[in-house]
Amino acid sequence: MSEKKKPDHGYTEDSIRSLDWKEHIRTRPGMYIGKLGDGSSKDDGIYVLLKEVIDNSIDEHVMGYGKNIDVAIQDGQVDVRDYGRGIPLGKVVECVSKINTGGKYDSKAFQKSVGLNGVGTKAVNAYVKAAPKWPNSLKEISKKTNAKKRVTRKTVLG
Repeated sequence: MSEKKKPDHGYTEDSIRSLDWKEHIRTRPGMYIGKLGDGSSKDDGIYVLLKEVIDNSIDEHVMGYGKNIDVAIQDGQVDVRDYGRGIPLGKVVECVSKINTGGKYDSKAFQKSVGLNGVGTKAVNAYVKAAPKWPNSLKEISKKTNAKKRVTRKTVLG
């Protein structure tokens, strides 16, 4: 029995890559949001992203912060606005761009929570074309909306 010659695929140290958070999410959507799709199917990733944003708003509401959650859909764009505590300003960049970072890993800040994996806002920011440039726009939002130096959560998907 003759042995088949294996192709040389050149698997060396140069083959190993480290991706930044955004590139990893975009390269492996199945790990984060399922299939990408175009929005025509109920299991397309855009709906998973929207659910992640709404889940964060529901968490705030259930905890007693914020009386309303506004959802507006117009011209292929979805705006979600809650009136909760927002993200503490000093941790905004980490919370929206560093995988496995968030305030829901214990029960100190959130006694009840839908999302627990620290991926939701990161996946949204990785996929949303109109994601604001961090952190300058967040500082502007904070100055205008909340004297307690927290970012008021308003997410735009579109």
